[in-house]
Amino acid sequence: MKWKFEQIKNMIRESGEISNRYLTVIDESGDIIYANAQMVRQLHLKNPRFFKTNFSSLVHPYFQNDFLSSVKSSLQEEETYLVELSLKNSHDHPMRWKFRQLPSEEKKFLLCIGEEVPALKKVVMAQIGNEGLLPSLMKHSPNMAWVVDHDMQLVYANHAFCHYFGLDASAINKKIDQLIPGTLAESLHQQYLKVMETDTSLETERSVKWANGSELGFHIDLFPVTAEDGSKMTAVQAVNLSDHFSRERQLRDLNDRLLNLSSITANAVWEWDLKTGKIFRNEVLLDMIGYPVEHIRGLSWWLRRIHPEDRERVENRIKEATENNQKNWEEEYRFQCADGSYIHVRDHQILVYENGVPVKMIGSLEDITQLKEAQDKLIREKVEHQLNLSETVIQVQEKERTRIGRELHDNVNQILGTTKLFMSMVHPVSDDEKEIKDKSIEYLVLAIEEIRKLSRELVTPEMKETNLVDSIRKLISEIEFTTEIRIHFDHDEESEMLSPGKKLTLFRIVQEQLKNIIKYSQTKKVDITLKSPDSMIELTVRDYGIGFDPKKSRNGIGLTNIHERAKFYNGTADIKSAPGKGCTLSVAIPLYR
Repeated sequence: MKWKFEQIKNMIRESGEISNRYLTVIDESGDIIYANAQMVRQLHLKNPRFFKTNFSSLVHPYFQNDFLSSVKSSLQEEETYLVELSLKNSHDHPMRWKFRQLPSEEKKFLLCIGEEVPALKKVVMAQIGNEGLLPSLMKHSPNMAWVVDHDMQLVYANHAFCHYFGLDASAINKKIDQLIPGTLAESLHQQYLKVMETDTSLETERSVKWANGSELGFHIDLFPVTAEDGSKMTAVQAVNLSDHFSRERQLRDLNDRLLNLSSITANAVWEWDLKTGKIFRNEVLLDMIGYPVEHIRGLSWWLRRIHPEDRERVENRIKEATENNQKNWEEEYRFQCADGSYIHVRDHQILVYENGVPVKMIGSLEDITQLKEAQDKLIREKVEHQLNLSETVIQVQEKERTRIGRELHDNVNQILGTTKLFMSMVHPVSDDEKEIKDKSIEYLVLAIEEIRKLSRELVTPEMKETNLVDSIRKLISEIEFTTEIRIHFDHDEESEMLSPGKKLTLFRIVQEQLKNIIKYSQTKKVDITLKSPDSMIELTVRDYGIGFDPKKSRNGIGLTNIHERAKFYNGTADIKSAPGKGCTLSVAIPLYR
């Protein structure tokens, strides 16, 4: 259905003010495709999206030919036609309608614009004494119609009026209060006079009790009529609403029971009628979310207030439920209350279908915010406990590394030093023996130096006495003293806000990477940065050496240790390198737990 909506807007705009008008779009067969709120409400139509209604079924039989002729002409000649019709739906709605064909690339559609014409009633009723429109119209009308003059005498009555009150032609010119029940006649007496004196129409509803105790309700329209001699009269049309009242009474009873049940439940309860758009919410729901009742709209209003991270999941769940004709579904999500805060809710919904189409949704909401907070707290405490336990393990490991490092330095190196002293006291006789002595001393010196380096790496720096920055500077100083590598170190002060465990982890990562650089990179320049943007601490170690292809090189123990250390604190470690391009290590760890 591809309409040129700009042309439709122009048509509506040309029709003038439409706030109180009826708008509908019908197809070639007369089925209503669209109807505005005014038409749906006043004519008590069902939602055209779900229920098919033919426009001709609303037109009074007397005007059927005019209606069909105008529709046919509008579809064929693409012109605007003006026709006065009387729609019927519980009672007559005398109206003036315009029909215009809508531009469409598929089949033909008509835009129908209607307005009520109160004057039409006056024109119709003015023909009381003639063989005109009224007798033909009223003869077939199921609604009662009558006319009284200033003396309260019955001037005209249609077939429905006479049949309902058991009257015949002799009732004409008799007092109206002698012909209809006293309670009804009494309640309308002042209305007759007011219409004739003010020359304005009135609309009212009256309930009448009969002698047998039954009660009937009527919707009554009164409007002025001028007779041929110029005298004022009042015309009346009455629609029996007894069935309507009975249904309303049943609905009120049901609604009262629903209110009583919803008032004693601790859960928030709501009901959404998809056909009428009406929504019921109990007091618990209103108190829970804090919005005034008039602010709460339909499903789209509710979905917009679901947390963005949960919204798509809930929308997909509803779509899945309706497409598969599921009768109920349940989800948990965060909902934004009137004060801007979010609460966690468990939403259980029941769907009601008619002919496979959802017509009603009933929901029960439970505020589970405290339960969620308790669960989150329990998870945090569990993670905290696990983290503390892991840090304790790391501290024990570091303590053992320090013990081994000192043992190597203080004991093993002393033994090797003593052995070197003894070897220097040996006096070889031959050249071969002298060469063996020199080689032995050389290897002892090498072993002593390697053990000294190893013990220095194993011993944990005293973070309490010197901070992380000072420890890295000391490490840099030692490397620059023993190698040709020059290291530039840039940092901010936020790193000192880290826990001792994180400081030690970052120090070990720097130590491990510098050892890799010395061993493999062949570089003479290294840049180290330690910064803390936002809530992260970021470490970067970059060299300008020969580099390597990460896809072809397998991570050794050193790189694996770096990844594991960063991962322990929910951090990340990334290596970027290429042959001839050097290597960059990037580590990011949350500043706070």
